[in-house]
This record gives sequence, C-alpha cells and structure tokens, in this order.
Amino acid sequence: MKKIISIVLCIAMIISTFAIAGVSNVFATEVDDISDVATLAANGNGEYTPVVFLPGIGQSQTYAYDADGNVITDWNLIGVNLDLSSAENIFTLLKAALPLIGTLIVGKNLVSDAALADLVDMLFEYCKLDANGKPPANVETPNFRTNLGNYEKMYGEKGKEGRDIFLNRIPCQELVDIIGEENVYCYNYSAFSYTLNEADGLDDFITNVVKKETGADKVILVPMSMGATVTSAYLARHGHKQDVEKVISIVGAWNGSDVFADLLELKYTDKAPDLLYNGIIADLVGDPYGNLINVALRLFPKPVLREFIDQALTAVIENLICTTTSFFSLVPYERYDAIAEKYLTGDDMKTIKAQCDEYHKIQGNIKNTLYNCRDNYGVEFYFICGYDMGFGEETGDFAFFQFFESASTTNSDEIIQISSTGVGITAAPAGKELPLDYKAVNPVCTDKSHNHISPNKSIDVSTSLFPETTWCFVDQTHELTWNDTALDLCYAIVFNEVKNIHNDKYPQFNESRDIKDLKRDYIPDAKALLNGEYEGLTLTAEQATKLSQLVADAEAMMNRTINDRDEDDKIIKALRDYMVEIGRYEADSEPSTTDKALNFIFGGINDIVYAIVGPRGFSDLYNEFLSNLKK
Repeated sequence: MKKIISIVLCIAMIISTFAIAGVSNVFATEVDDISDVATLAANGNGEYTPVVFLPGIGQSQTYAYDADGNVITDWNLIGVNLDLSSAENIFTLLKAALPLIGTLIVGKNLVSDAALADLVDMLFEYCKLDANGKPPANVETPNFRTNLGNYEKMYGEKGKEGRDIFLNRIPCQELVDIIGEENVYCYNYSAFSYTLNEADGLDDFITNVVKKETGADKVILVPMSMGATVTSAYLARHGHKQDVEKVISIVGAWNGSDVFADLLELKYTDKAPDLLYNGIIADLVGDPYGNLINVALRLFPKPVLREFIDQALTAVIENLICTTTSFFSLVPYERYDAIAEKYLTGDDMKTIKAQCDEYHKIQGNIKNTLYNCRDNYGVEFYFICGYDMGFGEETGDFAFFQFFESASTTNSDEIIQISSTGVGITAAPAGKELPLDYKAVNPVCTDKSHNHISPNKSIDVSTSLFPETTWCFVDQTHELTWNDTALDLCYAIVFNEVKNIHNDKYPQFNESRDIKDLKRDYIPDAKALLNGEYEGLTLTAEQATKLSQLVADAEAMMNRTINDRDEDDKIIKALRDYMVEIGRYEADSEPSTTDKALNFIFGGINDIVYAIVGPRGFSDLYNEFLSNLKK
C-alpha cells in the first residue's frame, strides 16, 4: 500500500510541509578564563540567571496512550495513525484509494472531498484539537515543570527520557556544565496548539516554576523557530511583569514563513511541474523506485494530478491545520488577511479566528512591543540567523519546499526568510545582490562605523529592529543548533561576554558549519577507542597517535569561532575516514548490484520519458498530438 501513488503524494507532502535599537556601542568584554563567567552571568541575587528554552517544531516529544496507559505511538513533529487492524480505518483508506484508481482509468478526478476529509481525520486523529485548543484525552506533550536536573526525580523514566531528548535536540551541554542543570528549563509544547494559550502557559511556567525554584528575579528566554511566536505573544501579554532579562532568538519565526503562507494559498513556483515529474517525488521516495514513480505519475493527466494535489492539501489544511492557531501564527503579517478570508470563516471557526486575529495584531505591533520591553523594562534582545538560501535548497527533508512560489525569491535558512528571523532585515533573493542603487529605507541603525551589508551584498542588517545585536551566518540552514559557533555565541550572550556585534570573537557575517556527527558520534567514539573501551578493537601505538592528533585537530577547530566551512568539513571528514580505516566505522555502503541495475534501468526510462513527454502526463501528449492532427 505504501507504493500507491495517493499515499506517496499525501504522506510525502504532508510530512515534508510540517516541516516551523538603540543598543549601546560599548565593545564586548572578552572572557579568557571560564571561571570569570560566574561573575559575568550573575543576576541580582548572586546566582546564575535561569535559562528557559522554547523549542521549535520537532523539538518537543508527544505521546499517544491506550486505555491502559501504554504508549501507542510517539512523535516529535506530526503523529500519523497507520493502524490498519481496524476495519473502519481500512474502509476509510479505500474510500480515497479506490476512486484514485478510477481516476487513473477515466482520466477525471473521482476522489471526493469527503473521502479525503475522512482520511485526514483518520491519519491525523492524534493531532487534532478541540474548540478549546485541547488535544485528544489520550495525547500528551510532557511539559516538565521543573529544572533539567529534577526531570528524572520528579517524572521517573518519562523524565529521564525527556532529559535525553532535550539534550539531543538542543545540544547545550556546555551551557549546562557551566550554570548547572538546576538553572536550565525547557517549556515544551505541541506543534499543534493555541499560541495564546501557550503564551499564558509560559507566563505561569516562569512565575510558578522557574522563579519559585530558583529564587531568581528574571529569566533568559531562548526561543527557537516556532518558539518565537510563543515569545512574541508572551511579551505582548505579560512583558509588563518584568520577568525577562534577555531574549536570545535562534532562527525565530517573528514574522512567520512565506513557504507556509504559499502552502495555505496553494501558490507554486513556475518550475513545479519539472520538480514534480522529474525530481522531488523521486528524491522523497528514494532509489531505486523513485524514478519509476516519476514515470507512473504521468499516467494521470497533468490537470487532474494538479487538481488532486490541491484537493489533498486543502483537505489537510481545512481538517487539520484549521483546528489549531499555532500554524496560522506562522503566516507573515502582510499575508494573513487573504488567508484568514479563505479559511477562517463560518460559525465553527469563531474561536480559532478570534485567537488568530489577536495574534495577528501582536505580530503587526512587534516593533512597539520589543522596543517597549527594551526601553521600559530593560529587556535585552539578540538574534542569531542564517541567510542566503532558497526554501528547501539543501536539506532533503525540506526539499518539497522548492515547490512553492517563494522558493526562488526568498533569502532564508531554507525554512524561514531572513526578514522574519532577523526582524526587518532587507534582502535580495538568495544568490543575488541588492540593487546597485539600493539605499536603506528608514534604517533604525544610525551607526555608520560598521558596514551592515553582507560581503556578498545580499542582505542589509541596518533595517532590522536590533542591528547591533543581530548576527547572520551565511549559507546556514535552519538546523542552526549544530553550528557550535552559533550556540557558543548564544552562551556568550547569556554570560554577558558579548553585548553586540562589535567584537573580534563572534564577527558578523560568519560562515556556517555543521558539527552534528562530529560532536555526537565521531569524537566520543574516537575517545572511547583511545581509552580501550571497545572490545576486539585494539589500536597500535601509531594508530593511537594519529587518532589522537585527528581528535585534537577537531577539538581545536571547534574552539575556533571564525568558521571556514571548507576547511572545517575537511577536518570532520579526515576523522571519519580514519575511523573507517581502523575498523570502527564501515565505509559508506555502495548500492547492491540489483539496485545499481534497477537505478540504471529506471533512471534511463525516466530520462527517455521526460525527453519525450516533458513535465506532463501521457494523455496530455496524446491529446496534443490529436489536436495537431486536426489542425
């Protein structure tokens, strides 16, 4: 059943989609000794200011339980019910699949909206919310109401798992080692939620958990991605309580994402047919059958296939997205009215629309909110962003984003445009330069001692709300937490080591890097080898010396805060390659002989078909042939 085209299209699209100032010019104080951090990070009580992380999409875990309290399934992004042991579920699936087969035969879309609505209800029953923003009774996103150090003590195995998940998805062990687990908190929430409810929940969490446990007067908020929507609503509603010392935004969606608005408006790029018939679907399915599915898609007439795709996405939007406000909070302010008019109408949408409208006002007033918090309540704001990428440009999980209209005109971190993560940054499309006659429009920044236009001339930070405290990493993907320099910068801000972009250690327009595999696997495994912890694998003195040097090279690279992507990647690769050479890792596997043959055959068939038929269906070519004959 997984190879039926309808399931491939629906599941691939749905899962891929959810896939989200007046600052002082005083130069930063440099910290050379980690012991000095204690003084720098102390708050008014002489203790560390507690740090509260607000995760983005995919960083909190959600669970569904059966009647006995056992976990049925769990997910970090979107829960899918694929239980086909139920006759009702099978019938629901067939109601959509069989008409799709009929569509193939008659060349006309026979799938009903009702059948797709029922299918969405079945597949995503765990994610749907009631009119009060509550999930199903058997679904929970644990929000551990204590510091990281107490997770296991208060919540047992669930807390232990929660702690491990947190440190895996937000790799902040260095921060934890310095300020202690007792000063690290995480406000978890489901991606499917009511933004304003979560903002009020955050207020309660800060007041009745963090401040009570620590005795601190204020907290440091670190919102990531969607976490910025909760933070902006929290500041608008509760900022006057003066509980926040700093906000350090990491790729935050302060003004939504154009790719999500494109999805809701079903706006596709002009090259979408080429991507559909000769690219992304094959990439999502994988070898060796991806190319075969590219060919099979042509069994549907192009207009019929387009109609079905729109119909399937609309079913997801109307029957899943429209049960929550969190995803509407990802709509850019200037695009909200048209989308609200399309989806948030009718008596059954009154509660959702009221919350969405209120958040829309908060979004439109973000400048006044942040400046008010800064000027009247002393909140410091910092932003860390990535830029110069199109939507879905690099990471396979988000390749589907290339389908949408804004993909070729954006300047983003693959998921959120830089004008949102950088709150007002002006940008040319990725890979392009600002016009030669470009002049900043009403720039907040009046400091002319620093050039706020990037070296590649694609962005101007001077137009952001906080140009002196907004850092941009070129070619940085949305998964910024695995750029250790960016995280180190976040910690330096926590410790008051860095106050603005005017410092030599964390320069503006730094390069990006990705050390996920190095930090999580290669270095720990190499050190375990050197310590003799792997039975049956003993290093010679020569091997140990070389491996030690490669580890030292990698750690020295991680201690540098001026990134060089090419050189950094070479260092990472050298350690990985040597671990293969000494037998700890296996070399990247080659496709089997059968897969190679199938790839060659199916790839060749796809290329031939594409050359003849192009980005359309077989029947479209046939009808064009008949039309030409008549002429």
